[in-house]
Amino acid sequence: GDEVKRIPVDAPGDLKHAYFIKVQVLEDDRMIITEGSGVPHVFDGNGKYLFSISAMDASPDSDVFFSEGKYYVITTSTDMNGIIKLSEIDMTSGAIKPGKELKNFITDPRMMVAGEDGIYSSTSTGIFRLNISTCEMEEVLNWNQTDLDRSILDMIRCYPKNSDEIIA
Repeated sequence: GDEVKRIPVDAPGDLKHAYFIKVQVLEDDRMIITEGSGVPHVFDGNGKYLFSISAMDASPDSDVFFSEGKYYVITTSTDMNGIIKLSEIDMTSGAIKPGKELKNFITDPRMMVAGEDGIYSSTSTGIFRLNISTCEMEEVLNWNQTDLDRSILDMIRCYPKNSDEIIA
């Protein structure tokens, strides 16, 4: 495709030589740029560094998701228990608020993908949507309902628009 806009990123000194692996552009033109260690950093639409998304007791393990008017990230506690939670992000400071433990969590947090109406994941049994209020994964599609070659299911990543339109 054609280049639409080039934005020079003004990273602070400790990030000048970081290896960045992912860029997300938010609805308000802010950018979340994630470095190789998994730490997401937020920049404004002109590339100026704003803050890093972090918490003392949890590490972000997924893309940042916008749902029901709030920004979220899947986190894993940094203690020996490794509890996986859905945590809200304070998008004025980058602080990760205390989260809610995910119940029946069935996938790698890095495989979670945001759609227009929720957060989705593909597994070897089907496609699931995270219910934000209950923190439970709910089945949207079971692969048994399709004629898909099940031998490749572990390699599939879904890209949902909504619960009715999913590209896998």
